[in-house]
Amino acid sequence: MATATKLSALKAAAAFGIVAWALLSVAPAVRANNIISGTIYDKGGTALVDVDVELLDEYQRLVQRQKTSGSGRYEFNVRNSGRYYIRVFAFRYDLQDETREINISNVASVPGQQGSSYNLEDFYLVPRRGGLKDAELAVVFVQNVPRNAEQVYKKAIEDLSKKRTDEGFAGLQEAIRLYPEYYAATIRLGHELFVRKQFLDSAYAYLRAAEINPKSATSFYLAGNALFTGGKEYHKSALTALTEALKLAPSSPPVLLLTGVTERSLGKFLDAEIHLQQAKKHSPNRVPEIQKELAQLYANDLKKYKEAADELELYVKASKLSDEDEAKTRKVIADLRAKAEAQSKK
Repeated sequence: MATATKLSALKAAAAFGIVAWALLSVAPAVRANNIISGTIYDKGGTALVDVDVELLDEYQRLVQRQKTSGSGRYEFNVRNSGRYYIRVFAFRYDLQDETREINISNVASVPGQQGSSYNLEDFYLVPRRGGLKDAELAVVFVQNVPRNAEQVYKKAIEDLSKKRTDEGFAGLQEAIRLYPEYYAATIRLGHELFVRKQFLDSAYAYLRAAEINPKSATSFYLAGNALFTGGKEYHKSALTALTEALKLAPSSPPVLLLTGVTERSLGKFLDAEIHLQQAKKHSPNRVPEIQKELAQLYANDLKKYKEAADELELYVKASKLSDEDEAKTRKVIADLRAKAEAQSKK
């Protein structure tokens, strides 16, 4: 009953190429224009928004970093041929990171010029072991979906996979109309609304999915994320949803991280420290985002400068920063060490 009441409160809060070029044999040499592009998907073929994608050089030092677009796409422009790496972080989606080697080779069509190339690299990321997906697999949830609704849903998923987004979106809505308790269609609708930046409607859909399947930690987590993204006025509601997610998946690093970030935004600094440290403890590998959040919490809110410097050191090791960015970060670390020393003498 308490969960149902919280769901109602949360739902109320959420209800609101061709590339052309001309090369002349007498023209000066030009640099190559090599493009590395692709889309980041989960294992089921859903394009993932706001995933961090890094381009690393042959020594695995950071060259460029960006987030995927609303359609899950990324694109890097590389001048020189050679060996590179694409590194994808899908921590927020509780999926395993992936790093892939890319070899750029230019074949010039005009003597004295460097060639250009287009390199397509799509990623299909798998769930992290021990993550939210595993927590849900441990709970049997089976629905006897009416055949007509199931057929409409499958057609919607096919349309979405083929970039027929309007048809797919309408299909999800129709499948839910035919079977209002359709969990899979409802949670996918939440994702599509999030992609469209309709964050509050997205949160409402995720909360409806949690109402259908109260054991779904993923639904509560995604609702919290949508509410958090919707604006600071919804952060209290986001924290309520995340608290429910933590009850179901207490060792989930993404849930712990977002809970800590939300608590920090609400001024609950000690609670934020607890949950961010737990996110760090339960992460199998160092996650730069956790170290960054802890460093900011310690430096700006708790005034624990030594701890802030320590977390930034870990952030540098986990991030593989460019030489320039690493130098800037180490300058910040040195300043924090100096503040910590001065603090200890008081």
